[in-house]
Amino acid sequence: MLRQKLQDDQIKALKSGDKVSLTVIRFVISQVKNREIEKKSELNDEEILVVLKKFAKELKESIDAFTKGNRQELVEENKKQLEVANDFNIGNGIIHVKHHEDKTEIFSFASKPEYKHVLDFYMNNLNSFFCT
Repeated sequence: MLRQKLQDDQIKALKSGDKVSLTVIRFVISQVKNREIEKKSELNDEEILVVLKKFAKELKESIDAFTKGNRQELVEENKKQLEVANDFNIGNGIIHVKHHEDKTEIFSFASKPEYKHVLDFYMNNLNSFFCT
C-alpha cells in the first residue's frame, strides 16, 4: 500500500512540478529499493515505515546541525523535506499527528481494516516515532 502511494505521489509531484516532494519521494523510493536489495525480498508497509522513520530522523539531525551552523537556507530546505517525509511517515491517512513545541498530539486515525497492521505497528512503536 505504501509503495503504491509513494509511486502515485511521485507521479503527482512530477505532473505538478513540486520539486521538493519529487526529490524526497525519489530518495525514499531509492532507499526502499536499496533495502530490498539487501534483504533480497520486497519490503512490507512496516519495513517501508522504518525506512521513512530513519530518513525523517536524518532530516531532523540535519536541521539541528544547520541551525547550529547558522545556515538558515538549509534549515528551511530540510524542514520542507521533513514535512513531505512526515506526510508518508505519520500521516498517510492512517494516523494524523500535530506537532507542538512541547508535545505531539495524535488527533485522528483511520479505522479501516486494511490499515490495522500498520496502525498496530504505530501503536507498538509510538514513542520511537516522536523522538525529539
